[in-house]
Amino acid sequence: APGDMLRAQLTRATSPRARMLAIPMLAKLDDPPTTKALAKSLANEDEFWGVRAEVAGALGTLRSTEAFEVLTSHAATSHAKVRRAVVAAIGGFHTPKAAEVLKKIALRDPSYLVEAEAARALGATRQASALDTLIDVLDRPSWADVVRAGAIDGLASLRDEKAVPHVTARTRYGVSIRGRRAAILALPKLANDRRTRETLEE
Repeated sequence: APGDMLRAQLTRATSPRARMLAIPMLAKLDDPPTTKALAKSLANEDEFWGVRAEVAGALGTLRSTEAFEVLTSHAATSHAKVRRAVVAAIGGFHTPKAAEVLKKIALRDPSYLVEAEAARALGATRQASALDTLIDVLDRPSWADVVRAGAIDGLASLRDEKAVPHVTARTRYGVSIRGRRAAILALPKLANDRRTRETLEE
Protein backbone atom coordinates (compact mmCIF):
# COMPACT_ATOMS: atom_id res chain seq x y z
CA ALA A 1 0.00 0.00 0.00
CA PRO A 2 1.23 3.54 -0.65
CA GLY A 3 2.53 5.60 2.25
CA ASP A 4 -0.44 7.95 2.43
CA MET A 5 -2.84 5.02 2.83
CA LEU A 6 -0.68 3.44 5.53
CA ARG A 7 -0.43 6.73 7.42
CA ALA A 8 -4.22 7.12 7.18
CA GLN A 9 -4.62 3.59 8.54
CA LEU A 10 -2.35 4.40 11.47
CA THR A 11 -4.36 7.48 12.42
CA ARG A 12 -7.92 6.57 11.42
CA ALA A 13 -8.41 2.81 11.67
CA THR A 14 -11.07 2.03 14.26
CA SER A 15 -9.29 -0.84 16.05
CA PRO A 16 -5.83 -1.01 17.64
CA ARG A 17 -5.17 -4.20 15.66
CA ALA A 18 -5.80 -2.43 12.36
CA ARG A 19 -3.57 0.48 13.38
CA MET A 20 -0.81 -1.92 14.43
CA LEU A 21 -0.91 -3.69 11.06
CA ALA A 22 0.18 -0.50 9.30
CA ILE A 23 3.25 0.02 11.49
CA PRO A 24 5.67 -2.66 10.14
CA MET A 25 5.09 -1.36 6.60
CA LEU A 26 5.58 2.24 7.71
CA ALA A 27 8.91 1.18 9.24
CA LYS A 28 10.15 0.66 5.68
CA LEU A 29 9.37 4.25 4.64
CA ASP A 30 12.11 6.62 5.76
CA ASP A 31 10.50 9.93 4.82
CA PRO A 32 9.42 13.03 6.81
CA PRO A 33 5.63 12.44 6.58
CA THR A 34 6.01 8.90 7.94
CA THR A 35 8.30 9.94 10.78
CA LYS A 36 5.85 12.71 11.66
CA ALA A 37 2.89 10.28 11.68
CA LEU A 38 4.77 7.79 13.85
CA ALA A 39 5.83 10.57 16.22
CA LYS A 40 2.24 11.75 16.58
CA SER A 41 1.06 8.22 17.38
CA LEU A 42 3.82 7.70 19.96
CA ALA A 43 2.94 11.00 21.64
CA ASN A 44 -0.78 10.16 21.87
CA GLU A 45 -1.32 9.00 25.46
CA ASP A 46 -4.92 8.06 24.64
CA GLU A 47 -3.67 5.46 22.16
CA PHE A 48 -3.50 1.79 23.20
CA TRP A 49 -0.05 1.15 24.69
CA GLY A 50 0.58 -1.79 22.33
CA VAL A 51 0.25 0.48 19.30
CA ARG A 52 2.65 3.00 20.82
CA ALA A 53 5.15 0.26 21.64
CA GLU A 54 5.04 -0.96 18.02
CA VAL A 55 5.56 2.62 16.85
CA ALA A 56 8.67 2.90 19.04
CA GLY A 57 10.04 -0.24 17.43
CA ALA A 58 9.35 1.15 13.96
CA LEU A 59 11.20 4.36 14.76
CA GLY A 60 14.12 2.25 15.98
CA THR A 61 14.08 0.40 12.66
CA LEU A 62 14.25 3.66 10.70
CA ARG A 63 17.52 4.60 12.49
CA SER A 64 17.32 8.19 11.25
CA THR A 65 18.38 11.28 13.20
CA GLU A 66 14.77 12.43 13.28
CA ALA A 67 13.59 9.05 14.61
CA PHE A 68 16.22 9.17 17.34
CA GLU A 69 15.05 12.63 18.42
CA VAL A 70 11.45 11.44 18.60
CA LEU A 71 12.40 8.42 20.70
CA THR A 72 14.56 10.36 23.15
CA SER A 73 11.84 12.95 23.60
CA HIS A 74 9.53 10.14 24.83
CA ALA A 75 12.07 8.25 26.96
CA ALA A 76 10.24 9.47 30.08
CA THR A 77 6.68 8.83 28.86
CA SER A 78 4.30 7.87 31.65
CA HIS A 79 3.31 4.35 30.51
CA ALA A 80 6.00 1.88 31.64
CA LYS A 81 5.37 -0.59 28.79
CA VAL A 82 5.74 2.15 26.20
CA ARG A 83 8.83 3.46 27.98
CA ARG A 84 10.31 -0.02 27.86
CA ALA A 85 9.74 -0.22 24.09
CA VAL A 86 11.27 3.22 23.62
CA VAL A 87 14.49 2.35 25.46
CA ALA A 88 14.76 -0.93 23.54
CA ALA A 89 14.48 1.03 20.28
CA ILE A 90 17.12 3.55 21.38
CA GLY A 91 19.52 0.63 21.84
CA GLY A 92 19.53 0.19 18.07
CA PHE A 93 21.41 3.47 17.68
CA HIS A 94 25.14 2.76 18.13
CA THR A 95 26.09 6.26 19.20
CA PRO A 96 27.44 7.99 22.32
CA LYS A 97 24.22 10.04 22.53
CA ALA A 98 22.10 6.89 22.70
CA ALA A 99 24.35 5.48 25.42
CA GLU A 100 24.06 8.65 27.49
CA VAL A 101 20.26 8.57 27.36
CA LEU A 102 20.16 4.90 28.32
CA LYS A 103 22.67 5.24 31.18
CA LYS A 104 20.38 7.60 33.05
CA ILE A 105 17.38 5.28 32.67
CA ALA A 106 19.34 2.16 33.65
CA LEU A 107 20.46 3.90 36.82
CA ARG A 108 17.02 5.24 37.82
CA ASP A 109 13.49 4.53 36.63
CA PRO A 110 10.25 3.88 38.54
CA SER A 111 9.98 0.47 36.82
CA TYR A 112 12.44 -2.39 37.38
CA LEU A 113 11.53 -3.77 33.96
CA VAL A 114 12.37 -0.48 32.26
CA GLU A 115 15.71 -0.32 34.10
CA ALA A 116 16.45 -3.87 32.95
CA GLU A 117 15.55 -3.06 29.35
CA ALA A 118 17.64 0.10 29.47
CA ALA A 119 20.65 -1.92 30.67
CA ARG A 120 20.08 -4.45 27.88
CA ALA A 121 19.77 -1.68 25.29
CA LEU A 122 22.81 0.12 26.68
CA GLY A 123 24.96 -2.91 25.90
CA ALA A 124 23.43 -3.06 22.41
CA THR A 125 24.81 0.42 21.63
CA ARG A 126 28.32 -1.14 21.73
CA GLN A 127 29.76 1.99 23.36
CA ALA A 128 32.79 1.38 25.60
CA SER A 129 31.48 3.92 28.10
CA ALA A 130 28.56 1.58 28.86
CA LEU A 131 30.72 -0.90 30.76
CA ASP A 132 30.96 1.03 34.05
CA THR A 133 27.22 1.71 34.20
CA LEU A 134 26.34 -1.93 33.55
CA ILE A 135 28.72 -3.07 36.29
CA ASP A 136 27.19 -0.49 38.66
CA VAL A 137 23.72 -2.02 38.28
CA LEU A 138 24.80 -5.69 38.29
CA ASP A 139 23.87 -6.26 41.92
CA ARG A 140 20.96 -3.86 42.26
CA PRO A 141 18.07 -5.58 44.09
CA SER A 142 14.95 -5.92 41.96
CA TRP A 143 11.83 -8.02 41.51
CA ALA A 144 12.83 -11.47 40.16
CA ASP A 145 16.37 -10.11 39.73
CA VAL A 146 15.37 -8.61 36.38
CA VAL A 147 17.81 -5.70 36.60
CA ARG A 148 20.79 -8.00 37.12
CA ALA A 149 19.66 -10.19 34.21
CA GLY A 150 19.27 -7.10 32.00
CA ALA A 151 22.72 -5.84 32.96
CA ILE A 152 24.29 -9.21 32.19
CA ASP A 153 22.51 -9.36 28.83
CA GLY A 154 23.83 -5.85 28.18
CA LEU A 155 27.39 -6.93 29.00
CA ALA A 156 27.02 -9.89 26.61
CA SER A 157 25.95 -7.53 23.81
CA LEU A 158 28.75 -5.12 24.62
CA ARG A 159 31.34 -7.86 23.86
CA ASP A 160 33.97 -6.28 26.11
CA GLU A 161 36.39 -8.84 27.62
CA LYS A 162 36.68 -6.68 30.75
CA ALA A 163 33.20 -7.92 31.66
CA VAL A 164 34.27 -11.59 31.85
CA PRO A 165 35.29 -11.67 35.56
CA HIS A 166 32.13 -9.81 36.57
CA VAL A 167 29.89 -12.20 34.63
CA THR A 168 31.82 -15.28 35.80
CA ALA A 169 31.30 -14.25 39.42
CA ARG A 170 27.52 -14.26 38.85
CA THR A 171 27.50 -17.87 37.62
CA ARG A 172 28.25 -19.16 41.13
CA TYR A 173 25.88 -20.73 43.60
CA GLY A 174 24.39 -18.09 45.89
CA VAL A 175 23.42 -15.71 43.07
CA SER A 176 19.73 -15.90 42.18
CA ILE A 177 18.67 -18.48 39.60
CA ARG A 178 17.67 -15.83 37.06
CA GLY A 179 20.97 -14.02 37.48
CA ARG A 180 23.02 -17.21 37.24
CA ARG A 181 21.14 -18.31 34.14
CA ALA A 182 21.77 -14.96 32.43
CA ALA A 183 25.47 -15.12 33.36
CA ILE A 184 25.86 -18.67 32.03
CA LEU A 185 24.26 -17.71 28.72
CA ALA A 186 26.38 -14.55 28.48
CA LEU A 187 29.79 -16.13 29.07
CA PRO A 188 30.20 -17.80 25.65
CA LYS A 189 29.40 -14.48 23.97
CA LEU A 190 32.23 -12.78 25.86
CA ALA A 191 35.01 -15.37 25.75
CA ASN A 192 35.79 -18.78 24.24
CA ASP A 193 39.00 -19.68 26.06
CA ARG A 194 39.73 -22.76 28.15
CA ARG A 195 38.92 -21.07 31.46
CA THR A 196 35.46 -20.11 30.24
CA ARG A 197 34.82 -23.64 29.00
CA GLU A 198 35.89 -25.09 32.34
CA THR A 199 33.64 -22.64 34.21
CA LEU A 200 30.68 -23.78 32.14
CA GLU A 201 31.58 -27.46 32.62
CA GLU A 202 31.62 -26.98 36.39
